[in-house]
Amino acid sequence: MTGTGLGHYRVHEKLGEGGMGTVYRATDTTLGRDVALKILPAGVASDPERLERFRREARAIAALSHPGIVTVYSVEECDGIHFITMELVTGHPLDRVVSEGAMPVERVAAISRALADALTAAHEKGIVHRDLKPANVILTENGHVKVLDFGLARTPAESQAPTSDSPTGLATSAGALLGTPEYMSPEQASGVAVDHRTDIFSLGILLYELATGVRPFRGRSAAELVSSILRDEPAAASHVRPAIPLKLSNVISRCLEKSPLTRFSTMSEVARALQDTASLATHPAGPSVAVLPFQSLSADAANDFFGDGLAEEILNALSQVDGLRVAARSSSFSFKGQSAELSEIGSKLNVNTVLDGSVRRAGNRMRVTVRLVDVSNGFQIWSERYDREMVDIFDVQDEIARSIADKLKVTLAADQTARLVKRPTTNIEAYDLYLRGRALLLKRGRHVIESTECLQQAVDLDPQFAVAWAGLAETHSVRGY
Repeated sequence: MTGTGLGHYRVHEKLGEGGMGTVYRATDTTLGRDVALKILPAGVASDPERLERFRREARAIAALSHPGIVTVYSVEECDGIHFITMELVTGHPLDRVVSEGAMPVERVAAISRALADALTAAHEKGIVHRDLKPANVILTENGHVKVLDFGLARTPAESQAPTSDSPTGLATSAGALLGTPEYMSPEQASGVAVDHRTDIFSLGILLYELATGVRPFRGRSAAELVSSILRDEPAAASHVRPAIPLKLSNVISRCLEKSPLTRFSTMSEVARALQDTASLATHPAGPSVAVLPFQSLSADAANDFFGDGLAEEILNALSQVDGLRVAARSSSFSFKGQSAELSEIGSKLNVNTVLDGSVRRAGNRMRVTVRLVDVSNGFQIWSERYDREMVDIFDVQDEIARSIADKLKVTLAADQTARLVKRPTTNIEAYDLYLRGRALLLKRGRHVIESTECLQQAVDLDPQFAVAWAGLAETHSVRGY
């Protein structure tokens, strides 16, 4: 078609090609503007089903008026060639950007909000896209997002029951795959009826890929891929990439719920949840800290859990201090065993200070060494060494937490001036078992059985040990799942 005329259009170059047609850049000589022409191949124009699907795409998009959705101008036919004229969008398909790896957090947050807003507009018109993927999203030259290619859209007038044009993409008449398996929802892959929530799942896959640089579901074949979508529970985006804010990661995880009933109920609800992440991608003012797991210097490797538990208790105490932003445990503890620079950790966790340390135990004695570092220059703000009896463990935790608050110039509330770290038990053996049980629980898998045993022993030693009872309840809940 390049260099030819089609009615009053002059075709210049091919922009892309897919199962639903070929897109060209062209000039409308009547109006003197450049447009995109989507031309149905001659080989399928004679197929009534494919021709109707082509016309349906035009009707679906033409019903929408939103800056995040490509505008349809007309549906035309010339010399037996059927085509749609659309707004010409210049920029890069999102799949080209995704291929370069995970995007900056700020950009992920902005794109996610724009996509949810555009799809909300489509859903409010009763239109479900059903083929949302990076290749169908354009990042324009001025940084805006445009959703295109509603060729598999399901409109209000259509039945939701699976047919030869089923949401599985398996057309019984031709054995063709409609849609893109990598971005299908479980209900699409299963061949059951779909509604607007299928787009919510596909959006979750797309955002996961933008945020982490990898897809949540993978397989060497279409069968393995479908099996992964139906069966696998992907790790949270913030676990794969700690720089992802926890709120954004939680939105993505909820979009990826297997059952439509447990996802967001509407795309507008997704959009509202994403608006809450708007300020998380930028560096907020005020003091912030990440507490890394403490290194165990004890000869007994079984004491590794003690350093983790000590750091977690300090993290929990600091999280209660108003005006101090503390990185989540799942994010800061993801660096355990890594040799990352503190400046890199600060950048990924979006904090300006990092607390790390070590602990050595010998009988009833312990030595805890800690330091607070400014990640912007690597300078040590504060450090201290505590040589104490094990019975003083809660006092040490409290002193460390209060010293950090003091060094970061955070004013404690009236009810925090006495203690930040409460004494949950007077039985140090029970507390030791509690820390071990917590560490094992967080490892999941077979470790949860041993965790249950540790926490049961802890509450047997001290029946008033409330947080140990809570931990024991959690192990039974996890084992139930």
